[in-house]
Amino acid sequence: MTTTRNNFFQRQKLAIVLCSLLLAILASWLLSRYLSPAPPKTLIFTAGASDGAYYKYALRYKALLAQDGITLDVRESAGSVENLQRLKDTKSDVLAGFVQGGLGTISQGIEPHADNYDALQNLANVSYEPVWIFTRKANIRNLEQLKGLRIAIGADGSGTRKVALDMLQAAGLEFDHAQWLPMGSAAATKALAEKSIDAAFVVAAPEAASVQKLLHMPDLEIVDLTHAGALSRIVPYLQTISIPKGVFDLKNNIPDHDITLLSTSANLVVSENIHPALAYLLLDAAAHVHNSGGALNRPGEFPQLKGADYPVSDEATRYFTSGKPFLQRYMPFWAANFVQRLLLILVPLFAVVVPVVKLFPEAQKWHQERKLYRLYGELKIIELDLKAKHDLDLIQNKLAHIDSLIEKTKFAEEFTDRVYTLRQHVQFVRSSLA
Repeated sequence: MTTTRNNFFQRQKLAIVLCSLLLAILASWLLSRYLSPAPPKTLIFTAGASDGAYYKYALRYKALLAQDGITLDVRESAGSVENLQRLKDTKSDVLAGFVQGGLGTISQGIEPHADNYDALQNLANVSYEPVWIFTRKANIRNLEQLKGLRIAIGADGSGTRKVALDMLQAAGLEFDHAQWLPMGSAAATKALAEKSIDAAFVVAAPEAASVQKLLHMPDLEIVDLTHAGALSRIVPYLQTISIPKGVFDLKNNIPDHDITLLSTSANLVVSENIHPALAYLLLDAAAHVHNSGGALNRPGEFPQLKGADYPVSDEATRYFTSGKPFLQRYMPFWAANFVQRLLLILVPLFAVVVPVVKLFPEAQKWHQERKLYRLYGELKIIELDLKAKHDLDLIQNKLAHIDSLIEKTKFAEEFTDRVYTLRQHVQFVRSSLA
């Protein structure tokens, strides 16, 4: 009998363990499916024109992410404005891209609850984007001197156009439809070469093809604004940067004197829907690509969060505070991500399952004690019926029923002595009945 009873309880425990395991598997699937899904294998990135600095940066990102098994699908675009439109489009699959400073919600003073608020996040500022003013007129030192000149101010809807208009209006110049021409950098470069315009605003890195052409074009000057510092205060997303003599081409001495340029910053912007693991990969790629320094900045200056044009993502804050996630420092990306997701799933499961498993013996003990108390209660009622000399045959049947319940009920070994005692009490009442 004892062996049969032990087998019963072992089977009962096994059933509970199996049920718990099935529940854990189900919970793990739900958590991995909805709470901590695996990062996608492909990330769509909107860059810029194929001959621009943005696109070249994105290709370097692509090579780095490929080492971790992630395909970066780099898409060409007309520039920052189109990049921004793609990122804001909820129907688009574009989750990351470069956006010129001055177009974001912070620089435009848009509040989070406003209707035109963009749910985008800043991962990092990755480089300076100088505001070049190339002109054929000599000795232009302030924006007022551009009045009456034919100026390319950037294509309609472009980031260059916004910067140019903000600067010109800050200088008190009224919009001139006839003289301020909607030309992009390529068109402006061609027009300056053909001498059909007098000046052009270009917002781009020095590596951009159009900037390189303009820097080496004869009879062109880079405007060195005397009021650059004041403009950086009036137009808050602009900042001043010092350009040393000869830094762009030492052999040809370009520029031929030290100048001060105004600059925006190139922002690495992501959708709020991007997987956190991919955000960390982009940050790590940015650190590799932009950390070396160049003509405009010293090594280690970029990437940075200073002057972010969008709300800074949590991943960026942690990255710039503590570096790469702990597991990614010592494991390949796929292994680190797997372990991280596994921990995220198992820790809360253990927090729930372990107490339940520990409470099971106590719950089982309490349940069996209740059975014993109930049988003792029935026996007590029979004793009262016996004293009152009620129907003795009925009392006999009740005693037989209690015997049957004791025989059928599976009690744990620790209740053996109490079960024997209950049997003795039943026998005592039966003898009293006789």
